[in-house]
Amino acid sequence: MLKPKSFHVPGALLIEQHVVREGPSPYFVAWKPHTSQMFYDRKEMMRWIKWPKGTPTREAIDAFLDGLEAPKELVPSPLDMEEIKRKGFGPEAHTLDDSDPNSQTRTVI
Repeated sequence: MLKPKSFHVPGALLIEQHVVREGPSPYFVAWKPHTSQMFYDRKEMMRWIKWPKGTPTREAIDAFLDGLEAPKELVPSPLDMEEIKRKGFGPEAHTLDDSDPNSQTRTVI
């Protein structure tokens, strides 16, 4: 999960954009005094916030939301199948040198 980007009007409004690897991403968490809600849709969030158009704060909110870049796909690095075939996939694939303190550990069952 990446660090959330936020917009804050002290005592009145907080909007956070969260980008996660699993599940729908991005999503927004919006807070107004005494209530908060999670949104996947910007339009629904703006309807819930009910901040009037034409005010400097609304323009700042729109500028913040427009400035958020679309999140890049959080894709894990591709597997090197040839290396996995050579070394295996279990603990034997992870060679440790003598400088690593875990190289001398043993499992006793």
